[in-house]
Amino acid sequence: EADIRLREVYELFPLGPARGACRVAGLPKPDGCV
Repeated sequence: EADIRLREVYELFPLGPARGACRVAGLPKPDGCV
């Protein structure tokens, strides 16, 4: 279990956690992202 706050997640991924994590992982953007 990671001890990280939501604010820290958005500091790492300013475009949003799902989109940012997919970008880092090399995956396509999740559905619902513009």
